[in-house]
Amino acid sequence: MKPEDTIESYIDHYTTENGFTESAIKGVRLFRTDVPAARRPFTGSTCICFGIKGSVTCYYSGNQFHYKSGNYMVVSMPMPIEWEMFTDEGEVSYAIVIDIDFIILQQILGRMDKCKSTPPKEVIESNLRPAALNKDMKATLLRLLRCLDSPAKVKILAPGILKEIFYNVLCGSKSSNLCNLANHNTPITRVAKALNYVNEHTNKPITVKMLAQEAGMSVSAFHTEFKKITAESPIQYVKKMRLNKAELLLKQGKISANTVAQYVGYKSASQFSREFKQLFGVSPMGRLNKSWLMEKNL
Repeated sequence: MKPEDTIESYIDHYTTENGFTESAIKGVRLFRTDVPAARRPFTGSTCICFGIKGSVTCYYSGNQFHYKSGNYMVVSMPMPIEWEMFTDEGEVSYAIVIDIDFIILQQILGRMDKCKSTPPKEVIESNLRPAALNKDMKATLLRLLRCLDSPAKVKILAPGILKEIFYNVLCGSKSSNLCNLANHNTPITRVAKALNYVNEHTNKPITVKMLAQEAGMSVSAFHTEFKKITAESPIQYVKKMRLNKAELLLKQGKISANTVAQYVGYKSASQFSREFKQLFGVSPMGRLNKSWLMEKNL
């Protein structure tokens, strides 16, 4: 039985529980929840987040960014941000997250006039500043979800609709965020390369020298550009990424705090416990016990 012809109905139809669900369309995740989503680390890397219904607050470096139904944001690089979703009793919140396809992005930009990139010091705020979904974007998202009704549509029609979605974003107020990804050999793309490396290697030793080499920059130039873009030092950023991943693992309540510490690259359990509590206000064991009790009481 097909769902009603609305974005919300399609998300309901193709999800079975609260939280994120991978759809049959590669790089497209569906989100729904009928309870508030407590503050937690954001696990996406480079993606576009479309808020269909519900209110969300994102937290980064002491700043808050508020989103309402019909807002979206472009995350052009991995960032140690946290998010919280507010849902009224009896209401359901919905969202769609689409990973950015660099091949499609390059194809579109190759046929467009040059678009303007965001200045380095404005990248983070520009990423997190909400933009409004227009009617064309909503209609295109609905057509994308209709493809889920048929494997043939997923294979044949969905890629073209994804290209249309990226084009619509490039024509809107968030175009500069996508342009940052497409402009090669700039400080932003070089630092973004280092950020991706951190996101994929949090379980391994990481030094500023290694990140500078990954970015193809001198250590001093890398440190300057990194702080200009992220508003944090490389060491602070790496620590937050490690601890954010640790917090997500502890919330699952399935592995010990010591194992989590090792998994996110800490050799000292005491250092991990101390820095975790400084960031989240609770010890790793306290977070683990809280997750276990919540699961037991479900």
